[in-house]
Amino acid sequence: MLESTRFYVITTVLVIVGIGVLCLGLPSLRIDSDVRNVVPKEHPELVYCDEVDDTFGSADAIVVGVDSPAGLTPGVVELVRTITTHLSDRYEDVNSIASADTIVARGTTLEPEHLVDDGPVTEESLRNLERRLQDWPFFDNLLVSADHKAVSVMVQIKRGWTARQKEEAVDVVRGIVEADVAASGQDVRAVYTGEPVVDQVIGTAVDSDMKMLTPLALVAVLVTLFLSLRSLAGVLGPVLTVLLSMAATFGLMGLLGRPVMIITSAVPVFLVAVGTAYGIHIASHYRRYRDAGSHRLEAVRRTVTEVGGAVLVAATTTIAGFASLGTSEIGPVRDFGLFLAFGVTVALLLSFTMVPLLLAATDRSGPADSDETPRGKLALALARMAGFSVRKRWAVVAAVVLLMAGMAGTTAALLRVDQESVGLFPAGSVVRESDRLFATRFGGTHTLSVVLAGPGSRSMVDPAALTFLEGLQRHVETHPQVGKTMSLADYVRRMNRVMHRGQSAYDSVPPERNLIAQYIQLYELSGDTEDFESVVDFDYASARLLVQVRDGRAEVASEVRKLVDTYAAAHLPSGYGVRMAGTMVRYDVINRFIVSGQMWSLLSSLLMVFVMVAMLFWRSGAGSRGNRSAAVVGLSSGALTLVPITIAVVVNFGMMSLLDIPLDISTALIANCAVGIGIDYSVHLMHRYRAMRAVGKDAGAALEAAAAASGRPIVFNAVAVAVGFLTLLPSGFIPLRALAWLTATTMIVSAASALLVLPALLYFRDGERGAIAHSGA
Repeated sequence: MLESTRFYVITTVLVIVGIGVLCLGLPSLRIDSDVRNVVPKEHPELVYCDEVDDTFGSADAIVVGVDSPAGLTPGVVELVRTITTHLSDRYEDVNSIASADTIVARGTTLEPEHLVDDGPVTEESLRNLERRLQDWPFFDNLLVSADHKAVSVMVQIKRGWTARQKEEAVDVVRGIVEADVAASGQDVRAVYTGEPVVDQVIGTAVDSDMKMLTPLALVAVLVTLFLSLRSLAGVLGPVLTVLLSMAATFGLMGLLGRPVMIITSAVPVFLVAVGTAYGIHIASHYRRYRDAGSHRLEAVRRTVTEVGGAVLVAATTTIAGFASLGTSEIGPVRDFGLFLAFGVTVALLLSFTMVPLLLAATDRSGPADSDETPRGKLALALARMAGFSVRKRWAVVAAVVLLMAGMAGTTAALLRVDQESVGLFPAGSVVRESDRLFATRFGGTHTLSVVLAGPGSRSMVDPAALTFLEGLQRHVETHPQVGKTMSLADYVRRMNRVMHRGQSAYDSVPPERNLIAQYIQLYELSGDTEDFESVVDFDYASARLLVQVRDGRAEVASEVRKLVDTYAAAHLPSGYGVRMAGTMVRYDVINRFIVSGQMWSLLSSLLMVFVMVAMLFWRSGAGSRGNRSAAVVGLSSGALTLVPITIAVVVNFGMMSLLDIPLDISTALIANCAVGIGIDYSVHLMHRYRAMRAVGKDAGAALEAAAAASGRPIVFNAVAVAVGFLTLLPSGFIPLRALAWLTATTMIVSAASALLVLPALLYFRDGERGAIAHSGA
């Protein structure tokens, strides 16, 4: 016994020293808020998106909306000019009505003309601005709202800027705008949107979540454990286990240079919810052996040797379930799985070393003098529930089959996949309100770039190419969520019209290639050669149609892209090709990765769990009577333990479908959580059931005894885990809120299925068999 104690002490010290070394990485921990960094950048479609940004400039921008109750007044226009001037001192590409040009004809030349007259903004210059905007609606829903009551200022982001550079740019833009608004004394409201703004808000929310939710989860689980175990000593070990495993996990992330993103910000809550499980089982069974008369060290020895096997396998299956996410191509999901698996491993080591030592060292009660039969109303109720399951096994199985069939059908019909940044935030949030303003007053902030590539240089001066772009614009604009389109065809149509004295009959693409080329050459002689760079490349071999969409949901993106594909299939000129890029393509790639990654990680985690559980009970089957081999018993046990978690997974997807909760990066984790965590309940019940069978009980009695003995820690564990996950409900992110209550519900369903459905299935398998010989399992 002394040697065992020495082993526990030495191992605990070594583990804590290792954790201390890992903590050196904590100062290097950083937050990455860019949602688009979640998938491999080498993906062909993402590589093409980057190429389009290089050619035409990034469509990403910090967008400032200036909204005035009075609309466009001289003071508001002067304020926009001041903001534009100050931002242009810092950034190269700033667009607003104060910097934009319209196109006019003077004699036989084409020239740019400022939308806003030079000099102080007067009532006359305001009328000139209104006239120019009405004469060429190109700027409507882009730089000015359709009702001309609000204007926007856009600061284009250069591709290659780091997350830190984008965050700094957002801060600078906010500072300049707020200072200019205050100095102007105008009654205006400035709002901010665009991917860089959303990314910054995400980063702030991630930091806030980690600071708020982790302590909340610790307190919630601590209270739950104390109410369940009624022992301060039983609570201390699991809580310290979680704190140390959390420090080790984030320290390792810092050392390896892995950032904290939305998903990995939930790792502390997961560790709180999951990492306490093993300490709960150790503390609960330690108390049972103490109540049966064992002294402290003897109770520790019996707990580790007799229950340790089930705890070890339960933990290992949990680790395997999370580690299976390491196969995901989605970076944050992969990090979440691997680092959480590491944290659970640390929690397991501490549960087998530090927790038993703390239990023995802090236990001042004397050994009781009773048998090991579980007492109390809860144990009795769980035993009766197992008996009910055995007696009504056909009804239980039939009800479960009907439930799963209904949920599976609902999932197939209604489950949707969607991942976009604005949807991360709840209604009423600043991000949602800003996005709503730009969706209702402007063209929206979600972009799709449609690139038309010709057979060679100057292909875009061909009337067929420009007519195609113009027709595609009108076709795409039929979608109610498309707020704005622009292409080279808009500029050419404008040139053709002003060269014909503004006659509306000439507001079209000229049919002659030479005339188009002349227009462009005439404009370039007096205008800036870079005026068209956002819609056509340097040698006019390819052109971009930029589509702004008010709604970034996956189904909207799919509909808009389908409109492009349909029109291109019917009208694309010979020798030309069309490809799409932009934020809507990036999110579509993410959505496809979510679906494929979900299926692969779920299947791989189920397979790993099945193999591990089958191996655990293989040896148990060696002592079974009858003609069935140990292999059959092991394989059937592995299959049966998967049933409760399969029920939980199917119910989870069914609930998501019924409540219209999309499958995204966060909610995609729930199924793996159900497998990794929920398997514990089945393993503990079956392990105790095998022990009861080994001492001579028939199947029915063994199931009732197992439910009474293991059911209590299973219930405590499920409640503690559910409470731990529910602490994510105050999160600033909608997906994490859904993850909170869905995972909590899944844990309860998994535990209930293990205690109600598994006994029925085990009785179907073993009901006609007698007791089995003890095999040491």
